[in-house]
Amino acid sequence: MLVRALILVLVVLNFGVALWWRNQSAPKVPVPVAASSPVGVPQLELLPMIQVEKPKSLDTPIHKDSTYCYNVGPFTSEADARTVLATLGKDVDKGMIRALQSGDSNNYRVVMSASDHASAQALAKRIVRAGFRDYYVLGNEVILGQYRNREGAKRMRADLADAGFQANVLSGDVSGWEIHLRSAIEFAALQVRLNGYHIGIGSLDCATLR
Repeated sequence: MLVRALILVLVVLNFGVALWWRNQSAPKVPVPVAASSPVGVPQLELLPMIQVEKPKSLDTPIHKDSTYCYNVGPFTSEADARTVLATLGKDVDKGMIRALQSGDSNNYRVVMSASDHASAQALAKRIVRAGFRDYYVLGNEVILGQYRNREGAKRMRADLADAGFQANVLSGDVSGWEIHLRSAIEFAALQVRLNGYHIGIGSLDCATLR
């Protein structure tokens, strides 16, 4: 009897424990709560990423025309013009001295032009070899005689053309000289360089500087 009573008690206890576990609710999982920011402090918001264009390389070459042409003068003598041209030296890419015509005389001259004084001297030697003796070199020009009438000057020009030389007939006497030059020097800088000579400086179309 005692054994049966103990077995019955154990069965009742097990049944009671089973009912107790069954009636227990599932454990609550804590829900994370967003931390609140202090009052008055703005919240940090992440903005979407923006693609930024890469800056262009600073090594990109910049093309700039830095060649200028000027006429400088007038000068009272060819020697003065040559002095100024020599003063500028290597800063002059191309320079030539031209005679200015007065236009007040009935004289006519037959003229052949060259790019510079040295070329004019070389041209004069060719003219001499062709049989023409009446000439003189003035700046970058070769003067082949002076005439009182246009017809005489035109005959000389025709004789030169037959020998293979292209000449021009100009009227008037030489009233002065001026320099035509091409350089990388800007206008203001050229004025400073030539300030002591008291001469005029004007812009020149580079297409006319041959």
